[in-house]
Amino acid sequence: MRAIPGAHPDDETLESYLLGSLPSREVKHIEEHLLTCRDCVESAKRVDAYIQAMRAELGMRKRKPPIVIKARHG
Repeated sequence: MRAIPGAHPDDETLESYLLGSLPSREVKHIEEHLLTCRDCVESAKRVDAYIQAMRAELGMRKRKPPIVIKARHG
């Protein structure tokens, strides 16, 4: 779903908004909606927690490079 005035945004749209990748013309609609809809604020908090958890997990992987096993030739 894209940001439609008065409509509840889905999780994908909230994720795009929170990541800063939502087109600017849609940001206004999301922000106005979040000012008046507690349910969507709660959904945004849940989506943000997911984003933060994924970032934390990916950050841990960066600190621990994967083990690479090189094949022996010959």
